[in-house]
Amino acid sequence: MKNFGYNILLIFVLLFGSFLNGVAQTVRVMPMGNSITFDSHSNDTRPDNIRISYRYKLYQLLTAADYDFDFVGSEDAGSYYLGSEMDDNAGFPGIRDDQLADLINTGYNDYSDIQVTPGPYLDYFPADIILLHIGTNDLTVSPDDVEDILDNIRSFDPDVYIIVARIINRKTYHAETTQFNNNVEAMVTTRGDNRIIMVDMEDGAGIDYSTEMVDNLHPKQSGYDKMAYVWFDALDNLNQKPVISSFPDQYTGMGKAFDAINLDTVVTDIEDPDYLMQWTYRQQSGSNLNISIDVNRILQVSPKDDEWLGSETIWLKVEDTGNGAFKKADSVEVTFTVEIINNPPIIISEAILNADDYEEYSYTIEAIDTNQGDVVSYFIHEEPEWLHFNTGSHTLSGIPQWNHANEFFDVSIGVTDGIDTVYQDYTIFVSDTDDPPEFTSTPDTIAYPDSVYMYELMFFDKDEDDELILNLLAYPNWLTYIEGSKTFYGSPSSSELNQKFPLILELTDGKTTVYQTFEIHVMSPTSFPVVNSSVLQPVVFPNPTTGQIYISFPEPVAECIISLHDIQGRLIKAMETNGKEQSVTIDLSGYKKGFYFFSVTHSNHTYTNKILIK
Repeated sequence: MKNFGYNILLIFVLLFGSFLNGVAQTVRVMPMGNSITFDSHSNDTRPDNIRISYRYKLYQLLTAADYDFDFVGSEDAGSYYLGSEMDDNAGFPGIRDDQLADLINTGYNDYSDIQVTPGPYLDYFPADIILLHIGTNDLTVSPDDVEDILDNIRSFDPDVYIIVARIINRKTYHAETTQFNNNVEAMVTTRGDNRIIMVDMEDGAGIDYSTEMVDNLHPKQSGYDKMAYVWFDALDNLNQKPVISSFPDQYTGMGKAFDAINLDTVVTDIEDPDYLMQWTYRQQSGSNLNISIDVNRILQVSPKDDEWLGSETIWLKVEDTGNGAFKKADSVEVTFTVEIINNPPIIISEAILNADDYEEYSYTIEAIDTNQGDVVSYFIHEEPEWLHFNTGSHTLSGIPQWNHANEFFDVSIGVTDGIDTVYQDYTIFVSDTDDPPEFTSTPDTIAYPDSVYMYELMFFDKDEDDELILNLLAYPNWLTYIEGSKTFYGSPSSSELNQKFPLILELTDGKTTVYQTFEIHVMSPTSFPVVNSSVLQPVVFPNPTTGQIYISFPEPVAECIISLHDIQGRLIKAMETNGKEQSVTIDLSGYKKGFYFFSVTHSNHTYTNKILIK
């Protein structure tokens, strides 16, 4: 059968040719135990060449998994099915666990009184993995003899894997067998040897002891086959396969080599370090590519002909060491494509990363393309709500407000040539720059004796969370400041005619202070005679007004002429009442905001005053 194993290996090498870097390691598996391993039972008259125990089914499972292995041991059984090489085993019918411990040490089988080997058994039949099923004969619940077996094996080979079975029970349930198994398992756990592994044949194999036992101690072939699956699962899991992670297809331009790939970056193996991983490759027949993997596991691929365009698939395989068990591998197909490659646009402008609240932010992105005839276009991919992108000028602009201050805003601008797209991603920080307060109202600098002067102050601060404080540093005593309406209100007397009165107003937001200074000149109206106070003087209200004013007399007047002039003295409205009227309503809702003069003439006397439309 050893020739059969060689033929299998030879076929494997011929199939893969240069893909393999040498012959794979043959794993030596030793089935060890007593008659259950050898396959014999009471009154058994079968010839040895058909005694296959669990070993034939295990052989089939390992072969189907494409594992390179050899059963080893001094005994031969089952050659009709397994061949003269794979029938090897270390199953000694009738042997006790203490006798097996001695055989490992001395090579002498005390049960059969045979010197199996001239010295220690493992010196003559070394193994990589031992499948140990022992303890059935003259069973005691003590695990000490099994521990001696493990100690003796370890003294000859510190690295061999030992898979220890919870031995099968009996056709008639035997509680001592279960207790023995429990004690052996506890002993193995206590040793803490990660190369000694327990498997459960007693219950885990699923043997039906009522129907699958040929006698009280030995299983039928169906029971043996179930044991084989348990052994196989343990063998299969001694070593975890390496895993190749995502490996994208590769591209390059005509006449250029592909980027070198460090294969360590695409594989993981929980047992073996990267430097022990063996990488090989297979390429298409008549390949147009030069391929190499160096000792540092760097894959290099380049076209043989600088003018060649096209695609080829390379099959890459990685194999681990097996770590004393079966080697395992993973593979991947990667397509390598040589093409005429478009060069993407190149952004040459540097983004502006800072903005001030209430100040305009503006950034124009610029890009070039090295491909002749390519035209780049721009688009916004991500922007804050206070910014706008103009695709024509490829300018991003906008004014951040106070509530944007001390915040970061992500921006992404795309540039494309119709084939490739690149992005400029950056972040704008809006600084909290203090903006000074502002006076936005313009004062009237002329007042008239015995006439109402009004000035409605208007001011604001761009920083909406700033608290503004108004200080009145200087103003005439005939003026009163009405804080609720922010209005100066008052009438100069005739004695203040032709005098000038300074006003100094201070406005601060706690950080910056501004001033509004002006003079009010008390003048005699040039186009409006002063009313004689002895005449029935009307009352005008409300003043200021937002729409209508009412003119009321102490008693009805016969005729009344009412005129409205702007601040430059131009007549903008006139009306006349007939009959005895005591009150008149005038609608001013269509006029602009500001100051106006009105005059009321009756009984050859004229009354003038100033009104404010808000």
